Amino acid sequence: MFVGGTDTTFTPIDWAINELLQNPCVMKELQQEAQKIGQGRSMIPEDDLDKMPYLKEVLKESL
Repeated sequence: MFVGGTDTTFTPIDWAINELLQNPCVMKELQQEAQKIGQGRSMIPEDDLDKMPYLKEVLKESL
């Protein structure tokens, strides 16, 4: 049961990362957005996720 639950979440994440690696311009845009919002912090708080529209679009596309 545990493996079945992790496999269903791993597959879309793996696919999304693979697509980002194949599209470096999309990856660069996403990195720039994260750096702009993160402002040098090691983690981006959940409150700041509303300020990341490009990340939302990438996630919607991958799902």
